[in-house]
Amino acid sequence: GVGVADKFLKKNQLIVSHHGRASAEKRYVAQHGNGGKDYPLVVLVNRLTASAAEIVSGAIQDHDRGLIVGEITFGKGLVQTVYPLSENTGLALTTALYYTPSGRSIQKPLDSSQFALAAATAHPNGNWVTQQARNLTGPADQTVLSAIASGLNAVVVGLNAAGMSRLPESVGKHAVLERNLLTQIIAFMTVCDAQQDTLILHDGVRNLLHQPEFGDVELLQQVIEVVEEERMLAALISAADLDHGIQIMIGRESGMAELSRCSLVLTTYRAGAERRGTIGVLGSTRMAYAQVGPRVRYVAQRVGRAVGRALS
Repeated sequence: GVGVADKFLKKNQLIVSHHGRASAEKRYVAQHGNGGKDYPLVVLVNRLTASAAEIVSGAIQDHDRGLIVGEITFGKGLVQTVYPLSENTGLALTTALYYTPSGRSIQKPLDSSQFALAAATAHPNGNWVTQQARNLTGPADQTVLSAIASGLNAVVVGLNAAGMSRLPESVGKHAVLERNLLTQIIAFMTVCDAQQDTLILHDGVRNLLHQPEFGDVELLQQVIEVVEEERMLAALISAADLDHGIQIMIGRESGMAELSRCSLVLTTYRAGAERRGTIGVLGSTRMAYAQVGPRVRYVAQRVGRAVGRALS
């Protein structure tokens, strides 16, 4: 976002900054600038415009460099720090917010019912980190969140799920919220450990954008989080009975609230006696099951034969 904005602003103009309660302000300015090329500029945005795109559009708007046209943007401007735990896991805590040049927070306002703590899984190859929000069971403001985060960080660093389970009961006025979050984190890490040998590959998530059901931004975000958090899908696939052809899960049949408005069509393929895998399609509940099921099965059979030949 900073690099793109640099191409449209004047040299040394502020692009974005971030700071938090315990995080010093860091400012990003245009290093090169547009070289005096102040041609007319219109930026199109919609409700899915988020993160780096909001940095660009915010900087252009605040410096009156161009016209912003469209809908209110998503509002994603959090800075998160990942504190490493054991077994390739970590705890992601929000430590700062991004601000436009005029001082506006890019992050959309959150009421107390929307605050959440994120648990993160850092994969062994070190290339990427996925996160899953953990919702609070009661109201909390930023002061309470900071206190909970500080308390958890002081006791969970370096512990695995079993170690966290042996921690003494929390005390103090935030004990109930803190214990609830700790319970959720333990459950998350337990699932990660149980599915550590399962590899999930996915493609075509952007196709969900063409389905009317996923015009709901919050719904789309939930589905994407499930897809990107491969451990959740691994647990779902492991629990499915796929040895007898095709299994279709419609809505809440998957057992995951995040996929309550989606359908899954799953089947297995085998490559020899020992190797097996699962192929599936995720889509809206309106999908044509009579056509999708046989096609998924056909692809699975072809994949099984191809993998078998490659490994023989």
